[in-house]
Amino acid sequence: MQSHYVKLTKHELVDEYTTLRQRQLDEDAPMDLECALNILTILEILREQHKFYDDHMWYMANSCLACCYFNLKQYNDAAIHYQKTIQHIVDNNTNLSDVHYRRLAGTYIDVMDSYLALYNTQAALYALHKAIKAHKYIKSPSSIEAAFQTHTSDLVKFRLHYEKKSSTRAFINSTKYNNQNAIILQVYEEYFMHCLTDDIVEYSLDKTSVFCNQIAAKQMSQEHYAQLINYFLQIAENHINKIRSSTSQDNKDNDYKGKAKDAISHATKTIMHLSADHPDKPRLQIRISQLQQQINTVSAPVIAQQTMFNTLHVRQEHSTMDVDDSVNHNQPPNSQVFH
Repeated sequence: MQSHYVKLTKHELVDEYTTLRQRQLDEDAPMDLECALNILTILEILREQHKFYDDHMWYMANSCLACCYFNLKQYNDAAIHYQKTIQHIVDNNTNLSDVHYRRLAGTYIDVMDSYLALYNTQAALYALHKAIKAHKYIKSPSSIEAAFQTHTSDLVKFRLHYEKKSSTRAFINSTKYNNQNAIILQVYEEYFMHCLTDDIVEYSLDKTSVFCNQIAAKQMSQEHYAQLINYFLQIAENHINKIRSSTSQDNKDNDYKGKAKDAISHATKTIMHLSADHPDKPRLQIRISQLQQQINTVSAPVIAQQTMFNTLHVRQEHSTMDVDDSVNHNQPPNSQVFH
């Protein structure tokens, strides 16, 4: 097939691309892997032989190929090709615009979906973290987008914002999707703290990195360091309060204490970047010491009388119900989304 395309003129190649692209956009037709591969072949020939390159066409072609693999349940191949889409955006655009950052964020969400389907939670969290970072680089966000550029953003709504652009309504409304959200919310807080501290190190080593945290984009001001420390201390305080409000039967004290200590550790690392003359530094140092002491002494309240009833716990597990396998997860990205 490739030899056939090599013989075509530039005009004939563009016509062939248009025909194949229309086939992809046909909602009644299943996504065709061969069609997606042929489109990429055409674009490669146009670029190599006719010096024709269109950034949007390449983005759509790469995204649709990855989408085909996803819907064929070849999730590892889907993840690989979504990441190739990301790499193509970065390699072929010296100055990334808001359009590019939106594409990067959306594609990282697709990478996350692929790894969630592979039950690779750590890789999925990493992709989610990258999506959030790319989104924060949008310089002129809409009111909806701006709401997702803070440390307290709603992860479920953030995911939904991008899923609506590439996933079917059936998948978004499925039990599988809701269960994935529950997993993300359960483990992301701790993961996020580690990533945030890593971003500070990353910024110190490489200030030119495309995916430095939003704080790095703002030159890592002293105020942003102070905000980070307050954020970590608030997390520590929240976990200490969970211990105080728990019962001695919960057996979660050590877990809460571990998370509180982890947050304090991040605060301690971050405060090293705060200048000695910063007005908030003495207060923050005192607060760190106070919370460290509270962690060491706090314990759950002891219940004087126990009965057979208050030792029973209802275990609530996630439903094993899954989305209909016949429903496509991803749709071809709408060509009008980024115009």
